[in-house]
Amino acid sequence: MQQEVSAELDFVAFEAAQVYCFVLELKKRAERMGREVVVVGNKTYGEIAALPVKARLEQQGVQVYSCKVPSSFMGEFRVPETAEMPSELLRRMMADQPVVAVVDGTHSPGQDEHVRYPRAMLGYVNLAASVNEVLGLQTRFGIISDEQLVRLRADTNFNELIASMAQLVPPGTSPLGYEVGFWNPARKRGVLEIFSYTSVHVKEHFAEPLDPQQLSGPAIVLITSTLPADSQLYAGAGLPKKHTPGYFDDRPWRQIEGLEKRLQAAAERYLTS
Repeated sequence: MQQEVSAELDFVAFEAAQVYCFVLELKKRAERMGREVVVVGNKTYGEIAALPVKARLEQQGVQVYSCKVPSSFMGEFRVPETAEMPSELLRRMMADQPVVAVVDGTHSPGQDEHVRYPRAMLGYVNLAASVNEVLGLQTRFGIISDEQLVRLRADTNFNELIASMAQLVPPGTSPLGYEVGFWNPARKRGVLEIFSYTSVHVKEHFAEPLDPQQLSGPAIVLITSTLPADSQLYAGAGLPKKHTPGYFDDRPWRQIEGLEKRLQAAAERYLTS
């Protein structure tokens, strides 16, 4: 078991190294726009996905937050609960309008040619819609339907969230609306499944990986760190063929002795090789 855990930690570190390099690309683009980048590790898998490079990111001036948007809760007409969103993150989203990179992962990442995004990502799409609602904008990112927007406006969490954020808009300013983008280390087309509690059908939103140069303002960029088990990137890094994607999803990984140091050391190998 210990050997298996050690091997899977290497996979997490390798994936985190890919995410780190992409976040630096986002940072360069954001700086040209006069903006900052912040990273959000979505609990619980997104936390371990960002942990190997957390110290490196903070050395680069990139603040790392943790939020909890569970896939089991998230549906088409729901937003994250206000209590689960760090107040400082919400303040910065309204006042500073950074590029927000949300990191998460899944134990079912799809195939190498068809990457799957965690269902929790829909919560962050709806968060972006909430911000734009406060600003009087109706950007739907090609994802949110008319019905979905109407239902969101009737949701208690949605109204609590926009009420909280409305108080954070600096007086006399004209904030921009948020964009939404997707990215994965395979840099392949991906799919976000949109579950509805009013229909047996599952809608699918397909997204090409974001090129940071496409950004023109504040954005929420949704990153799945987990690669499909058959990804050629693993082979190129000399990682074992046998691998369980999202191995630590819903596992008690915080109990692993020396976890942060082990992950950081492994990530350094991939970033400096």
